[in-house]
Amino acid sequence: MSGAPTLAAFFPRDLYISKEKRVIYDRLTTDSISPLEGEPMATVFVYAAVFGFQNDQKRKLKTRELSITSSAITDVQKAVLLSLVISDNGDTDVLLDSKGTIEAICQYANGGIDILEKKLIKGGADPIIQMSADLNEIFQKILDADSSSDSP
Repeated sequence: MSGAPTLAAFFPRDLYISKEKRVIYDRLTTDSISPLEGEPMATVFVYAAVFGFQNDQKRKLKTRELSITSSAITDVQKAVLLSLVISDNGDTDVLLDSKGTIEAICQYANGGIDILEKKLIKGGADPIIQMSADLNEIFQKILDADSSSDSP
């Protein structure tokens, strides 16, 4: 089993955020009203990508900056990000193009960061409860899509 590829093999490149969105990432990780205060930027990036996927908000980065090394993302987070790209494409062949995979992930995060800020800082409901409910809904949709594609 030592010859089997790890999730790191799908992340040969680092991840980028839009320079214009950097202030939102900083606010979500440092503002005392944010439930993500103190979390690594990689965690915020993953949540942003998930919300971008959920809301079909895949946006190209106008100006990008290197922000997140691929080693800062846990295996669980990598699996989530890869599942978004696979769900979007409809099959695993998309993973053969690592540059395209990383680009899609960055575009989802770019599209989702505003949604995440609105939900966690600007929203009226308890952000942790709302985010938990949203994430459960997203993952259920992914699981449902995977199980229906497995059916004959």
